[in-house]
Amino acid sequence: MRKLRTIILIVAIPAAASAQDSKPPQLIQEAFSGDLAFTQDRGEIQISSAMHAAGGSANRTAGVPLEIEYGVTDEFQISVETGGLSYERPTGWSAPRDFGLGLRYGRFGLLPNLHASVTIGAESEGSGGTHVINTTSGLQLGVDLPRLRMTHVFTSVVAGVWNSEGTKPAVDWVAGLVVPFGQLRATIERPLIVSDAANRGTVPGLVWNAVDGLEIGLATTLRTQPKLRATDLMLSLVLEF
Repeated sequence: MRKLRTIILIVAIPAAASAQDSKPPQLIQEAFSGDLAFTQDRGEIQISSAMHAAGGSANRTAGVPLEIEYGVTDEFQISVETGGLSYERPTGWSAPRDFGLGLRYGRFGLLPNLHASVTIGAESEGSGGTHVINTTSGLQLGVDLPRLRMTHVFTSVVAGVWNSEGTKPAVDWVAGLVVPFGQLRATIERPLIVSDAANRGTVPGLVWNAVDGLEIGLATTLRTQPKLRATDLMLSLVLEF
């Protein structure tokens, strides 16, 4: 009987490992305006930038942010980010003025096809001798829909916790959808609650898994007031190793 249990155990371990390896793939690594529930695997590093440009020729603005994420374990990650270079006409380009640190704990497959994570973060922004400290907390949820070609539905809520200037905490809530088409991923995101009216609008995008570990995305923001128009352009680059 003991020998039989040993044989069952030996067979079960590889089967469990195989099941872990066969978990559904993550369709995209980063969203354009919302936040996904996934964490980096243990020892994995992700470098990403969501470059953006908005406005007409007379009031053009642009930014080249940068974020680095590291998986401490499969469930826990740390991240460092900066607003990076920013451009504003007519003053031109300026050096980074904000830096942030984030912590995330997440579970892949918390329930069948359901993924969840919680985050806390702190950011310092400003220039010269004036800096404002903001702290935030967030909740991210994602659901895979295998019957719809592995379509992924996600939502993220980020709320301000404390501000060194004593301003009222703000809340941002975004929902989104990802649909795979071969190596391409069609996305659409919609802010449901925004702390800044400038962030209103529907964000359609397209993401290309160029090669293993490299993702390139393109998106715009569609607004309906006073008429339907595209107001800005976003280009995302994500590298994992």
